[in-house]
Amino acid sequence: MTHILLYLLEHKIVEKIVVTKFIYTENGPRTKTFFTDDVEEIINSQGSKYCPVNMDSFIEELNIHKREKFAFAGTPCQIASLREMQKTDKILEENLVITIGNFCGGFKNYNNVRKIAKRHGIDYKNVNYFRFRGGGQPGTLLMTDSSQRFYEANYPFYAGYTGYSKILRCHLCVDATAELADIACGDAWIDEYLKDEKTWSIAICRNKFAADIILDMKNKQKIVTRDVSDDDICYSQRQNIKSKKYRYISRNNLYRRLGYQLPVFDGGFQTTGFPMTKELKIFLVHRFKETIERLGLYKLFRIMINKKY
Repeated sequence: MTHILLYLLEHKIVEKIVVTKFIYTENGPRTKTFFTDDVEEIINSQGSKYCPVNMDSFIEELNIHKREKFAFAGTPCQIASLREMQKTDKILEENLVITIGNFCGGFKNYNNVRKIAKRHGIDYKNVNYFRFRGGGQPGTLLMTDSSQRFYEANYPFYAGYTGYSKILRCHLCVDATAELADIACGDAWIDEYLKDEKTWSIAICRNKFAADIILDMKNKQKIVTRDVSDDDICYSQRQNIKSKKYRYISRNNLYRRLGYQLPVFDGGFQTTGFPMTKELKIFLVHRFKETIERLGLYKLFRIMINKKY
């Protein structure tokens, strides 16, 4: 995604890029979404943000950049919100040239990051560097504080280091592959590519303009490409697609019966499939883990499970 953004800037297809970076506050790492044309800023903003993202800065800066064409890189839900805003916001309608979205399985709140820091001796309020992924493919989480302590863990195994579950809106999402983005990018979880010496990602182009950009990057030898089938993509993202496409209707029905306020989707999911009894079991497991996490017992629970298996 970052490589495409730099190409768009270099070839003056856009004048600004909208990206999200981590900033470091007295409340720990937080996010900021902002306009930039600084190459170093774009590179420093690369990497997944598996946490809530605040887009206030971006919205506030729209009027400042109302005469500049720009590209936006973000999550499926961010891009969905931009598509809604484009219906009434003239700046977004005319100046948002292209969107690049990432495949997304959802994220947890900041309590998850705070607890990981605490369990590994990192001073959360004095974290001065944090990333969820980086350093290669599939990468590692890395966190350092002002006392030069650091913690590093392989992706995706650290996802289970706390008992916190994904936020409700992520549980109820049907968009696994940034379906409203012009270009969607994600991990190539396919043996052929995981074992290759090159680092591969999947890119889906959803219109000719997007496809021409990727083709030009290939022709200029900025990237190397191989064709992949729809079946390859579905296999690569099989767990995410199963959760968001096949399980959605039973999960939606369960949460509705439990009294949750739900988003309304006009499609994008199977209307039959996963048994509600299995969805109830998954729901109860999530609630159990969150409960013992709040009680401070989740770490002990993981140790017991690890010994069992």
